[in-house]
Amino acid sequence: LSERLELINLTIVSLASVDSMLADDDPRFPEWQRQLDGFVSTAYEDDEVTAAIDEILAEADVIRNGVIPPDPISFTLTGNEGTIDLNVGNRLDEPITVVLRLASPRLSFPDGDQTITLPPESTQTIQVPVRARSNGTSSVEVDILTPSGDPLIETVTLKSRVNSLTGLGQALTAGLVLILLTWWFSHWRRRRRAENAAADPA
Repeated sequence: LSERLELINLTIVSLASVDSMLADDDPRFPEWQRQLDGFVSTAYEDDEVTAAIDEILAEADVIRNGVIPPDPISFTLTGNEGTIDLNVGNRLDEPITVVLRLASPRLSFPDGDQTITLPPESTQTIQVPVRARSNGTSSVEVDILTPSGDPLIETVTLKSRVNSLTGLGQALTAGLVLILLTWWFSHWRRRRRAENAAADPA
C-alpha cells in the first residue's frame, strides 16, 4: 500500500490548496478527504483507487481553471507613483479567493501580494499601486495563486514604460545642468585670462 498512500497524501495536499480558494464552510474538502481515507483499505483495487482519485482531481481542476487571467497590456507610468488596472475574471458560478502577485525590476508594489475574492461569473478590475524605481522600459510579471501559494495560471507578462522624471524633477534637473554650465563657462574664462596674462607679461 505504500505507493497508494503516497498518492493519497499528494492528492490531499493538492486538494487542500484548492480548498483555500473556497468559502470556509464549503463541504467539498471534508468529503474529498473522507473518500481518500477510505481508499487506504485493501478492499479497493489499485485501479479503482486511481480512477476515483482522478475523478476527484478533475472536480478540483474545474475550480483551479475558473480564473480568467488579465490581458498582457502595456502601460506608461509618468510619475513616481501610480496604479495598474488589471481585469481578472471568474468563470465559475461561485466566488473564489485568489492571490495576485506582481514583480518587476523597475517597479515596486507597496501592497505586496493582494488576496482577492472574485465574484461568480464576472470580471473584476483590480487597481494595483506601483512605485517607480528607475526610468526605462521593462516587463512586469503577473501571477495568480491559490491562497496557499500554488500557481493557477501561466505567468502573464506586461510591458511597462517609466517616465517618472517629469514636472518638478525635470525642472530641478534643468536647473542643475544650467548651474553646471555656468560654472564651467566661468572656469573656462578664468583659465583663458590666466593663459593670456602668462603669454603677455607687459
